[in-house]
Amino acid sequence: MTIVLDDGRPAPEGATVMLAGEGTPFPVAFGGEAYVVGLQEGTNRIRLNWRGATCEFQVRTSVSNDPVPDLGSHVCRGVTR
Repeated sequence: MTIVLDDGRPAPEGATVMLAGEGTPFPVAFGGEAYVVGLQEGTNRIRLNWRGATCEFQVRTSVSNDPVPDLGSHVCRGVTR
């Protein structure tokens, strides 16, 4: 997936994302791209963290045979510090 902040910039490289309620962080790469393991079918809430800032967004998934599906671009709104 690609993560974009509500001001239109990609999520910062080196930030981390994790499924809400889980403790495993996944790194954000150049251009706001992230690979997240453990998404469930349906709606998943994800939290983005970097340098004391955080925001959340939702990702909807469905059953797929693709081992690395493209989940598209998601806007992380409501950045807080």
